[in-house]
Amino acid sequence: MDTYLPDRTAASASATKQLDIVPPEGQPAEHVQSSVGCPQDADLPACDSVESQPAAASPADLQDPAKAPDGLAKAGAPRKRSRRKKPAAVEKETSGFAIEAPPTEPCLKRPRRKQKANVRLSDYVVGHVQATTDMQIPTTYKLARASKFWPRWRAAMLAELQSLKDHMTWRLVPRKDTKKTKVITCRWVFAVKKDERGRIKRFKARLVIHGFKQQLGINYTETYAPVIRFETIRAAIYYAIQRGWLVLQYDVKTAFLYGDLDELIFMEQPPGFQIDGPSMVCRLLKSLYGLKQSPNIWNKTLHAKLLAMGLVRLDSDYGLYALKKDGEVTLLLTV
Repeated sequence: MDTYLPDRTAASASATKQLDIVPPEGQPAEHVQSSVGCPQDADLPACDSVESQPAAASPADLQDPAKAPDGLAKAGAPRKRSRRKKPAAVEKETSGFAIEAPPTEPCLKRPRRKQKANVRLSDYVVGHVQATTDMQIPTTYKLARASKFWPRWRAAMLAELQSLKDHMTWRLVPRKDTKKTKVITCRWVFAVKKDERGRIKRFKARLVIHGFKQQLGINYTETYAPVIRFETIRAAIYYAIQRGWLVLQYDVKTAFLYGDLDELIFMEQPPGFQIDGPSMVCRLLKSLYGLKQSPNIWNKTLHAKLLAMGLVRLDSDYGLYALKKDGEVTLLLTV
């Protein structure tokens, strides 16, 4: 079986004839001489002599544009594509539009978890006790008088007045004896004391002077009172547990009423319990709740009493006192 193989020489010759001669830049096309453009007929004379014709370029020279002939270098190099410029009118029309970013979805916040009440508050017994014993604590004397518990509030106020009278907290003087000294007002503060089950134990009422109306240097000077450190309390409890000490707790009732007052202070009579009308005012003799110097006076009074009993205040903490007697050590923490 015969197979037909095309002649490579004939194909390459025909392809070479079809190549266009590309003239170098700045040189007209008629000055370009190439062996490709010469006719191959035998009747016509040769175009040039062999010496005038350029030497054949090697494959290495063809790869190097500097060594390759002008025509082949231009023909073998890839042509640069020239982009067609847009008309000026089209550029103006298209360049005026701003490219907008795609719309983003709004960021939704995560829903907060539901707030649930404490499990301890779900006790119906505790809720029932609180509902039956809960009451509105009056803030003024008029509200206490309008309350349904007025008899009990009045009994608490009378008990407070009797305690103030027993301590000789003040004495009544005519208003004209104040000698233009500012008379400070006072108010009643009410509270309810409950037991561990939430039931009302007793009603409390306390007479408090408006200490914010005091003036520095006129009716008070020093207000500092040392306070025991919490580390001292923890250390004392630790040693008491380790060594088996006896721990007792004491509460001084109406502690501020034990201190003598040095400054000259006048106070209005308690609301609802005025004697001889508004013409009489109270000249304070003892420190009262609400005065700025009451903590300082109470600390000085307590310190003097404890020193008289033989206790010694430690330098590490002014709220800690110690007594060593008959081989026993007694610690007293003032809170």
